[in-house]
Amino acid sequence: MSVPRYEHAALRLLDGRVLVVGGTSVQDGGEPLASAEIFDPVSGAWSATGSMRIARRAHEAVRLTDGRVLVMGAIGGPVGGSAGSSILRSAEVYEPSTGTWSSAGSVLVQRYGHTALRLRDGRVLVVGSHSGSVDGQRSTELYDPATGRWSTTGSTATGRMRAGLVELEDDRVLVVGGYVSRTSCEVWSPVSGTWAPVGSTIVTRDRNALLLARLSQGRVLVAGNNFGESRAEIFDPAAAGWRTTGALSARHFNGVGVQLDNGEVIFGGGIGPESLTSSLERYDEVSETWSVVGALGSIRSMAAGVPLEDGGALFLGGYVNSKGASGTPVGVASVDRLPPLADLPGGADGSCALSVTSIEAKPQGTSTTISLTVPAGKRWARSPTCPRGPPCCRRVGSAAAHSRSRSRRIRV
Repeated sequence: MSVPRYEHAALRLLDGRVLVVGGTSVQDGGEPLASAEIFDPVSGAWSATGSMRIARRAHEAVRLTDGRVLVMGAIGGPVGGSAGSSILRSAEVYEPSTGTWSSAGSVLVQRYGHTALRLRDGRVLVVGSHSGSVDGQRSTELYDPATGRWSTTGSTATGRMRAGLVELEDDRVLVVGGYVSRTSCEVWSPVSGTWAPVGSTIVTRDRNALLLARLSQGRVLVAGNNFGESRAEIFDPAAAGWRTTGALSARHFNGVGVQLDNGEVIFGGGIGPESLTSSLERYDEVSETWSVVGALGSIRSMAAGVPLEDGGALFLGGYVNSKGASGTPVGVASVDRLPPLADLPGGADGSCALSVTSIEAKPQGTSTTISLTVPAGKRWARSPTCPRGPPCCRRVGSAAAHSRSRSRRIRV
């Protein structure tokens, strides 16, 4: 990248390029950044694009269904300064075709450390934040791109900051942990606009290094936290409960997680008082184990992870400490690219042939439910040969594994 970035936002645009925006240099007194830049995975080149109207760090960025990018909230002051006096309410939208930003109004309360998620109907849900002197806001709100308006929705039962969000297969939204209550979880209904408790994680979770990934059968994998927690957990909506799954092989303090286009889950990196590691680990849903598949080019914390269309991933920026696991944080500009994993293509003959048994299109046209029969010895995945549309399949360890019909909702 052209400048070091930490507390930045990064995401993939509709055309496959990667947008990186805002953040800070992390050095004491460092000012937030308004600049943005774009990485082209095909050419491997970086280029500048339009700067935001307002400099931001600790903001959220969400790609809208029409390809534009919404950012909202943030800290507008220097690192080490008084965050309460510089928390922003403003929002803006990036237009990739022109490389320019325009106003998107303002969130209803000051927010940083919040979490935002685009819903299947195209709206954006924003949960929690630090606001003024309050750690962990209960208020939540919605942005409607069709009208450009912000509106309130139900409040969470407990205040949250840096929580995790994921949309379930039935369109409800699961929120996990975050300050102040790091274990409690709730589910939001888009029909009623209300939240309901849904148990607690077994260990504390907050989103500085929190990964939520959707698995088969509607389950959700949760891994990581600020403290280098190696234990991972699975949430089962059918049972409305949590259970442990295989643990990471290393402790990743403030690590980074990403779910690839093929459904694979990667987690790694991190710097902490007890661990320095650059390793990247992959979760195997069949065996429920983690294995090392690569490493970042340098040890750092709180990088941003973005899945690429070719089946790989990009890890961008973050920070290092001047004295290893302690000392003054210093931002980094380095970027690492994880190539597509070797076993992404389909079965033994390389095919991705699956039997479609039913198709049900949602009225909004934003997703489709497809029931597929997975051949023996294969599992859900995507590959460079079918990055969009129905999932592909690939080999698993046992030929007898995963021979059953499943329902998987995909975006179209």
